Amino acid sequence: MIETEAIRKRVLDYAVLGYLTKDFISNSDIVDELSRLMDRKIETVNDDECLYEIKKGWAWIRLNQLGDNDKHSFADGPFGSNLKREHYTDKKEVRIIQLSNVGEHGWKNENEKYTTYEHLKTIERSEVEPGNIVIAKMMPAGRAIVVPDICDKYVLSSDCIKFVPFKGLSKEYICLAINSNIFRKQVLQDVHGIGRERTSLSKIKTYMIPLPTIEEQKLIVEKVNSIFALLDRIDILQADYAKNKEVLKSKLIDAAISGHLSKQQKEDGTAEELLEKIQEEKSHLEKEGKIKKSKKLPEITPEEIPFEIPKNWNLIRLGEVLILINGDRGKNYPAKSKLSFEKGIPFISAINMDNKSISKDKLLYLTQKQYDLLGSGKLEKGDLVVCIRGSLGKNCIYPYDEGAIASSLVICRAPVEQGIIHKYISYYFDSGLFNNEIHRYDKGSAQPNLGARDLEKFIVPLPPLAEQNRIVETLDKLLSNLS
Repeated sequence: MIETEAIRKRVLDYAVLGYLTKDFISNSDIVDELSRLMDRKIETVNDDECLYEIKKGWAWIRLNQLGDNDKHSFADGPFGSNLKREHYTDKKEVRIIQLSNVGEHGWKNENEKYTTYEHLKTIERSEVEPGNIVIAKMMPAGRAIVVPDICDKYVLSSDCIKFVPFKGLSKEYICLAINSNIFRKQVLQDVHGIGRERTSLSKIKTYMIPLPTIEEQKLIVEKVNSIFALLDRIDILQADYAKNKEVLKSKLIDAAISGHLSKQQKEDGTAEELLEKIQEEKSHLEKEGKIKKSKKLPEITPEEIPFEIPKNWNLIRLGEVLILINGDRGKNYPAKSKLSFEKGIPFISAINMDNKSISKDKLLYLTQKQYDLLGSGKLEKGDLVVCIRGSLGKNCIYPYDEGAIASSLVICRAPVEQGIIHKYISYYFDSGLFNNEIHRYDKGSAQPNLGARDLEKFIVPLPPLAEQNRIVETLDKLLSNLS
C-alpha cells in the first residue's frame, strides 16, 4: 500500500522550501512586494534565526507581520464562561468552529453547534469569516484550515485561533505553510501541558514561514492541489482494494468451512466418530469434576441448516465440541485501578486483541494474589479467546503460559487435544455463517452483546480432524497472499 499521508507531508515541506517551483524565476522580491502592498515596513527574520536556506527573492517572515490591518486579525476563542452550553441554540445562526472541525486535510463538517447572533455581539473579536485561517491550539497543536463558505457567520471555540492574512496574500499558501513540518516543528518544540499539549495565540504569532512572491505562492498552491488530488484518488482506490480484499477473504473462509477448499479423503474417517470421541472425553472430565457438567443443547432443526456439507462432516453446536469459560464476575473480579501496567500476569480485554494477536499496548497485569483469587476466566497457552461484547467475534489464540480475561471475553477450549483445532474455529469466527448466527442471538442494545450460553448454541460445520488441518493450512497460505 502507498503511504499517501507521508507523501502529503513531504510534498508540503518541498513546496514551502521552493522545490516544487525551482524553475520559476521571479523578477521581484517578496519584502519589496509586501511593503508596497501593505504600505508598512516588513520585518524579516534575522539571518541567524532562519531555519533553512530558501530561494532568492523569498524571505522568512513571522506570522505577526502578515496579518490584516483589522485589530482582530489575530484572535483566539472566547474564555470558556463566555461560550457555554447555555449560549447554544438549535437554530442555524452562528456556527461554532470546534477542534473537531479543524482536520489535517481541511474543514471537517461534523459535530455542528451554533450560538445566536445576539450572543456573537458579546464575543465579536472571535468572529470568523469564510476564507479566514483557523489554527488548532491542541490535538495536535498547529494544524490549520481555511474556513469554507458554507455558513453566514462563524465564531471560534476556546481551543482555536483565528488568523486573517493581509488581502492580496494567498491564504491557501499560508495555510499550506502552517501545515508543513517546518512550521509544526516550531509549534511542537514550544508546547506546554501534560497529556493535552497546547500552544497559545502569543506563541503562534511569533513562528515563521518561508514566503515567496504572491505569483509564486499561487503557483505553489496549484501544484500542491494537483498532487493532492492524485493522492486523494489513490486513497479511494486503496480503500476499494482493501474492501474487495476483505470480501475475497470472507468468501475464501466461507468456502473453506463449507468443504469447498479441501478434498474429503476416506482415510480421514468421519466427523461423527470425532464427535463421539470428544463427547466421551467431556463426560469423563465432568465426572472427575475438572469441568462443569454441560447442559443439553437443542437439536439442530432442518430450518437451521445453513448449507449442504460433505457427507463425512457434521453440523454441530459450538458447545458440543468446546468448553466455553466466562471471565470471573464475582467479588474477586479486579478493579482496573488495582491492576499494573508493567509486570504480573496478563489480564486481557477486547482492546488488547489486534489482528489475531495480543497487543501489549494498554495491556494490564494481575498480581499473583489477584490471579489466585479468580474463580474462572483463567487462560492457558493455546486457548482461543473470543469477544462477546462490542466487537463480536474478534478473536485470537492466547500465546502466554497463563493469564485471565475480562468479562467481555470468553475462553473457547477443546476438551480433547486431538479433537478440534482452535485455529479452525478461529477462522469460523471470521465467517459469514458466524455473522448470521450473531444476528440470531445478539441481544445488545447500545452495543452488540452475546452470552456464553448463546455462543454454545452457534451452528458449526465439523470436518474430521485431518481435514481441519488441511483447511487451516490452505487458508493460512491463501490469506497470507492477501496481506
